[in-house]
Amino acid sequence: MTNISPASNGPAPYPALPELKVALWSIRNFMDDEPNETLNFLRDIGVRTVEVAGFYLWSPTKFASELKKRELQTCSIHGPIVRRDRPVQAYVDWATSRLQRFGARKLCLEMMPKELYSDDIEKTAAIYDDMARTIVNIANALAAEGIRLDYHCYEHDFLHYQSKYLLERLFALKPPATFGLQLDTYWFATAKVPPEDVSNWPVKVNSIHLNKRNTRGECCVIDGSDFGTCEAYMLPLMRRCDEIDWFLENDPDNDAHPEMGSNSKNLVEQCLDGWPKVWATLLQTENKTVAGK
Repeated sequence: MTNISPASNGPAPYPALPELKVALWSIRNFMDDEPNETLNFLRDIGVRTVEVAGFYLWSPTKFASELKKRELQTCSIHGPIVRRDRPVQAYVDWATSRLQRFGARKLCLEMMPKELYSDDIEKTAAIYDDMARTIVNIANALAAEGIRLDYHCYEHDFLHYQSKYLLERLFALKPPATFGLQLDTYWFATAKVPPEDVSNWPVKVNSIHLNKRNTRGECCVIDGSDFGTCEAYMLPLMRRCDEIDWFLENDPDNDAHPEMGSNSKNLVEQCLDGWPKVWATLLQTENKTVAGK
């Protein structure tokens, strides 16, 4: 990949145009109803790499075969929800039995609020500590198998306790080098995380879900036509110069707007078409920032 610097005195080179990969969660309704046609659609609009979350109507082996048939590469796979009562080896067994079939070496995991929340923030923090230790133990066990782990952050990871995000308690456990974060611009915005806070986190950001919703919970096109909340989070992530997988994840509020799944294919195509403009706008903004210093 060709790299260019944002300016002659810029801090580090940025990719000229990174690949925009697609989280299949963006079109899950279509994958449920017509998986063959949906994978053909992705191939035909130029998608090269996907992230898998669920196997839909197929077995993992069949799903992997269908992706490879269309020359769609799998970057990562989302695994079972992290639970304190589930042994670490269960995640290792799940990953080793599936990732190889897809030609992937990265597992994504997440914890859900129901595993965590309490009316007492101190109790919530204690539960989070327990969960964080489980996640780091899983990361260490996966590392021994040559598998990387991305932890997908949600709103609860950015709760404040003792003037810090709960997520920082995970950092303090010093996860292995094979561990990284998977961030989501929607959950950043929902948690009101200042974009600049991303800059100093000691753990790598391995992947980002570009997930842009309006106030009605509907997905918006990310095409560079407006510089909104989603794009504002992209700049500090660029500046980190981590090797980031940029994923489009059009994830509407299905509970409030179940009809939104019907136009998700069009949104994916529009976002892919607009991606060069989005990146060019980010580089131009960074050039101006650096030049003004």
